[in-house]
Amino acid sequence: MGGRIEGEKNQHPALIERSDGSVLALLRPCGGQGRILQSVSNDGGRGWSPAERTELTSPFAGLDALRLRDGRFVVIYNSNPEARNPLSIAVSEDEGQTWPIKRDLVAGEGQFHYPAIIQDREGRLLVTFTNNRKTVDQVTMALDWLDGKGKGLLWEDGQRRRC
Repeated sequence: MGGRIEGEKNQHPALIERSDGSVLALLRPCGGQGRILQSVSNDGGRGWSPAERTELTSPFAGLDALRLRDGRFVVIYNSNPEARNPLSIAVSEDEGQTWPIKRDLVAGEGQFHYPAIIQDREGRLLVTFTNNRKTVDQVTMALDWLDGKGKGLLWEDGQRRRC
């Protein structure tokens, strides 16, 4: 893949292939936007639409995204436009057009940076992130947590908690 993404200033894309073969790039903003950006490629990444703002707020922080086996898209990001706390997850059921489900994954004391997400063989989501840039922490959650079952996490003393 290649091709520059013009439009709103951006960096660090998270790429997800849509069912029609296009590629959605969710982008870390690097200007005064206060929102996650997006761009779409219809030619395998050679060319991209101009980056534009999404409905998802961001303090200019890193993010990661994933297409789940059930077809939904998820993005892990900092949803407070002024701080890297909380670490949140948003879910799209229309391949990134809208993000109606938003939940705080980790809150409490600290700053949560550079998230990464995968889905394991059992279907659970595993999220790693740096906690105050001192430790790398992990959270594991069942998919039904995305639908509002269970509480978010309060991160205390670096303890791992499951949702």
